Amino acid sequence: MTKKISIPELREGDILLYHGTKLLSRIIRFFDGTEYNHAALCMNNQNLREAIARGVVERGIPESVGPYKYVDVYRLKDRPGDMDPVLRASDPYLGERYAFEQLVLLALLCSVRRIRINRRILRLINRILEAAAAMLLEYTNGGKKALVCSELVYRSYDEALPDDDDIYTIYLDREMKVRLALAPSGIAETGSLVDMLYGSSAAVHRYSQEFLSKKFSPEPSAFRAFTAESDDAELERLFADAEASVAEEDYSYGEADILETKMALDQMMTSLYMNVRGDSRMSLERISLPTIWEIIRGLKHVHADFVTPGDLLKSSLLKVGNLSY
Repeated sequence: MTKKISIPELREGDILLYHGTKLLSRIIRFFDGTEYNHAALCMNNQNLREAIARGVVERGIPESVGPYKYVDVYRLKDRPGDMDPVLRASDPYLGERYAFEQLVLLALLCSVRRIRINRRILRLINRILEAAAAMLLEYTNGGKKALVCSELVYRSYDEALPDDDDIYTIYLDREMKVRLALAPSGIAETGSLVDMLYGSSAAVHRYSQEFLSKKFSPEPSAFRAFTAESDDAELERLFADAEASVAEEDYSYGEADILETKMALDQMMTSLYMNVRGDSRMSLERISLPTIWEIIRGLKHVHADFVTPGDLLKSSLLKVGNLSY
């Protein structure tokens, strides 16, 4: 039986992994293959830091965990007595400069991780990519940088000391690290959509250079964000259809489906690059296929530490219990 941990029992540097019930939370778990969809870093047994829509904030633990179905507590197996270096490493991210939306995590999951696809799953992915592109452009215009919630936690530990391997290191799943090491970009797994449409696997999937070099989708002003309840209903319908396709073991898709996904991926990857550069003036029409691959390679120095809540679950962290609140 899982041990119950009360909020007063939390310690500095504890990592909280959250299980939510809202639509985007469920879709994240669908693609990440895990039970968690959010992460936060405990500063003490009263406050934590987390990346949310308005920025990286420090707030009370009850306020953060309240809306979630359950939250589990993780920490290093050999936890050092002094966790101040980890807490200090999170300081540069605090404030409105960095922000997190679940759509960004979803878009990255769908783009750079190897996932199962079919016609119905691709329709869901397309809508996610379109909305994430619009959101990233909004971030860029507002002077914000995108930061994944679990990436904040991982970076705080990784940057606590200058060494690559030290007492604060969180060791990620070895199989995943090997897959990324073998990937051409070092960030997009072999067989992912990015690799399939821009990289070494394109030839395997028989897509010609002429096909892959088709013009990019509309200018950023035309990106479709989620703006109304009808959009949520659309996403709910697409997700239900995607889940059903897995149950039915549906593997069918065609060239037209892939082309539509490529157009949405063009939007998302270009918007992500704009966000990294802090420049929203780039025109999609001026970017060629070789350039987009260089964009993806260029993202490595910023998003090489792209870590999902599921990656933290499969890491060297020790689960100490379920949070009671």
